[in-house]
Amino acid sequence: MAGGMAATGAGAGVYREHAPPPALGGMVQAVWHARTPTPSPGPTPAGTAPFRVLPDGCMDLIVAHGGGHDPTILIAGTDDTARMVAHQPGRGHIGLRFRPGRLAALIDAPPAELVGASHRAALLLAGGVHDAARHLADAPADPARLHGLLYALRVAIEDRNRFLTPPAVRAALDHLASGDTPPSIGHLAAEAGYGQRRFDRAVLRATGLTPQGNRVKILSCDDACEEVVVPSGDLASEA
Repeated sequence: MAGGMAATGAGAGVYREHAPPPALGGMVQAVWHARTPTPSPGPTPAGTAPFRVLPDGCMDLIVAHGGGHDPTILIAGTDDTARMVAHQPGRGHIGLRFRPGRLAALIDAPPAELVGASHRAALLLAGGVHDAARHLADAPADPARLHGLLYALRVAIEDRNRFLTPPAVRAALDHLASGDTPPSIGHLAAEAGYGQRRFDRAVLRATGLTPQGNRVKILSCDDACEEVVVPSGDLASEA
């Protein structure tokens, strides 16, 4: 499943992803690129209708560009309910899919304040990361600018090390989002070496949701995604 959101409707798009640099592997799960093609003249092609997008437990930093619209920087994955998204022909996206609970350390606001407000989250990114993302948006085809964004992330992570989610909580979130049969929340807390209340607070600080809220969100997404078969090109084309 690609991105901080998973699509459950059909659509037309091209999608590819690759691993992040090793130095960012503990924070970033993948770097991805997506584009909705410009349709040929004639009737509106099938598969360009709006589609339903579900949060899947991860957060993505996305640079949207082209398609006759201004470049946009946004964060996907802070939503707690499904939403409808329209395809924008010719629109391209470059995304960094963060592992659960990681991106929050680079946003100047508690994640709980951003639940359901993805449009505001990008404005609160750490200054160097936001500036590098804007630089990439101005020339998305320039690989050096993507490398600049990845470097800015490394610097910001080092600067904000004290704000990073504790390793034991990160491992619990990874387990919860892995797609495996999730253990009880109490079992996750015990594996992390936390009492239940302390674990609840730590997950809330990292994701904006309680452990149970994260579990319900991920399971709901998994159930919905099992109802349809979605081409890989559609999963992040408009996240």
